[in-house]
Amino acid sequence: IPLEVSPFFLNISHSKVGSTFAISKNRRVGIDMEEMDRLSIGLINRISNPQEQATLLNSKLLFPAKESCWKACEKQWNISTISQIETFAWTAKEHGWSTFSAKTKDFNLPGQGWVCLISGICLSFFLCP
Repeated sequence: IPLEVSPFFLNISHSKVGSTFAISKNRRVGIDMEEMDRLSIGLINRISNPQEQATLLNSKLLFPAKESCWKACEKQWNISTISQIETFAWTAKEHGWSTFSAKTKDFNLPGQGWVCLISGICLSFFLCP
């Protein structure tokens, strides 16, 4: 099937310790995998605001959450403008997972994100409707 008519969406992420991918039928998906010890507080401060950071016990989860959202939105913005994405409505779920919603200053982004921290690796994906 030619890529432009395929009903499937594929997204890939990697780090020094491994790689992961997400496949979705008929829904855009973004995935990110980050080693938590490589995410600095300076980076988190550049891509988020204090209110956003205060909603989480571990504010380093914000970077993978925002990157997975950016990737699901088909990279409509330059990666350097990832700070335009704001996460909200964080909810703890079973087995260490949390969900979140996302928006920019102009509109809410459709879909929902999921984040989990496993042995120092953060896995995040965002699924659009």
